[in-house]
Formats: sequence, structure tokens, C-alpha cells
Amino acid sequence: MIETISNLYEKYEEWCNDNGFHTENKRNFIDDVKSKNIYKASGTVNGKTVRNIIRGYDFAIEDFIEVDESEPLPFD
Repeated sequence: MIETISNLYEKYEEWCNDNGFHTENKRNFIDDVKSKNIYKASGTVNGKTVRNIIRGYDFAIEDFIEVDESEPLPFD
């Protein structure tokens, strides 16, 4: 997945606000992303060349799965 830093930061802020966590400022957030080696100075997103992108990152899906309590769980 390729995403702009701005879009990723907005999603990060939204997640933190929804879950009661403090957000880092954007500069600290970008520094952390750079330390994980997924930051690129520029790249193509949706057919356009843009600055400050994230490569090799995907968002976790937060859907819950219904559990049939009569069936054993895989980790039991």
C-alpha cells in the first residue's frame, strides 16, 4: 500500500481520538515513520506524483467475528 503522510496522520489522529489516546504531533509522527524505513520523499499515489509518502504499510481491519460458543476456539 502507498499512502501520503497527510492521509496516514489523519487516520492516526482519528483512531487515537476514537480510542482515548493522545496523539503525537505531526513532526514526531513523521520521525517515527522514518525510523521504520517506510517513508519515501516522493512517489505515485492514485496516478499522481506526490511528496511524503508511506510504502509497505497497511491498515488493520477492526471488524469483529461472531463466535459460536458451542465450537472450540483455535487457541483453546
